[in-house]
Amino acid sequence: WGLGVRRVGTWGIRGLSSNAGIATTVERQGYAIIPDFLSESEIGAMRERAEQLRAELGGKTAAEAVFSTIRQEEKTDSHFLSSGDKISAFFEEEHKELNKLGHALHDLDPVFEQVSYSDKVKQVATEFFTAPAIVQSMYIFKLPRVGAPVVPHQDNTFLYTDPAPTCVGFWMAIDDAHRGNGCLWAAPGSHLAYPLSRRFVRTGDDKVAFRDVPGVTARSVPDSEFIPVEVPKGTLVVLHGSLVHRSFLNESENPRHAYTLHMVEQSPVRSVSP
Repeated sequence: WGLGVRRVGTWGIRGLSSNAGIATTVERQGYAIIPDFLSESEIGAMRERAEQLRAELGGKTAAEAVFSTIRQEEKTDSHFLSSGDKISAFFEEEHKELNKLGHALHDLDPVFEQVSYSDKVKQVATEFFTAPAIVQSMYIFKLPRVGAPVVPHQDNTFLYTDPAPTCVGFWMAIDDAHRGNGCLWAAPGSHLAYPLSRRFVRTGDDKVAFRDVPGVTARSVPDSEFIPVEVPKGTLVVLHGSLVHRSFLNESENPRHAYTLHMVEQSPVRSVSP
């Protein structure tokens, strides 16, 4: 994606009272929940800034900047592929309402940068990485009645590091997230039971395609294996890069805002794709 990669760096640990066991939990079940991770002031500042950006960017590129997880190969274009070092707007396919902002909020906007490189984010990152790098950030709006479903997927499909996948997702609830407004659903243990079977790769001329991973048979996770990850605002959900997760339509009258980061290991990783 031409992603801007910035190393999180070396730091003194402050913030959380304890982060013991986060990585162990993620390795065991595929995700971990950390309540009260964001303060009320951080939540308010990010929501206010996101709404400012929504007013500035919303409507400018709605015709061409559609985000769809259902028709991803068809709808991924140069606007998306060149957004790794920008703050770009992406819209719902059906309603043309704003879907999300991405993918360099963490580096280009002071409000999001402050949270993304905070001591408490760094502290959690030390559980997983030797030399962590934030490769993308997104503010997801999931607006009332139009916030579209996200199909089951594994983040390592889209952010694959060579020679081995290392992606970890940091999903932060800006609003209470529940079944009615399209909370996350996760398949516990799916990162172990369902090996990564495909990658999303560039094929040239701003085109992308899914490619099978050699030697791995693709299998779909049955709906019965997913459970809702209902969390109050301020919660951090840490996601293993191979955890299969999804969300459904926001059927409520309230938004379900979230801020997400994806991190990878810089060393000895040679490349990040697509």
